[in-house]
Amino acid sequence: MRSIEERLGEWYPILKPELDQDYMHVRLANFLLAVPDGDLCPSWDNVFRAFELCPPSKVKVVIIGQDPYYTRGVADGLCFSMRNGGNTPSFRNIRTAVHKAGYQLNSTDLTPWTSEGVLMLNTVLTTRVGVPNAHKNTGWLQFTSKVISIVKHMQQHKVWMLWGNQAQASFSEQLVINGYNHALMCSHPAYRDWE
Repeated sequence: MRSIEERLGEWYPILKPELDQDYMHVRLANFLLAVPDGDLCPSWDNVFRAFELCPPSKVKVVIIGQDPYYTRGVADGLCFSMRNGGNTPSFRNIRTAVHKAGYQLNSTDLTPWTSEGVLMLNTVLTTRVGVPNAHKNTGWLQFTSKVISIVKHMQQHKVWMLWGNQAQASFSEQLVINGYNHALMCSHPAYRDWE
């Protein structure tokens, strides 16, 4: 199994002070270790995949999701992205919107977006199989709030996509528009009006 340092890559030195906080290093780590094998969504090796695939120097767009898909084997560590061709209302609406904009989206795996500088970050990085938002109160929100603060202060232009009430309520005040940050807000992709 790869270390967290290997998974985070360029993010590791930036996030290390936060990773060393008790809530992450002790409380959240112990909580996750107690989750039975196979019940963690995404799999342990994919928990930090969003960071691994989109290093800080490449971030242009940040899409904020809520928590991973809770069906075994579907969540891949990127918000709204799926392995194994899952079919959710959120993804169907995303695909429809992308097609209406004149682009093709033929796979549920959104990994290619990361190579274009899209950080696809859930506010809660894990959940339990069969239970949506099961890990909401474990420390992940504190961690992702810190990540968002760090990214906001990077001296490069970024567009933030806050899809849904939870993302907007949690982060819209934190993302005061300035010369480097622009926020686009809309309803969650699960709603029909999203297209």
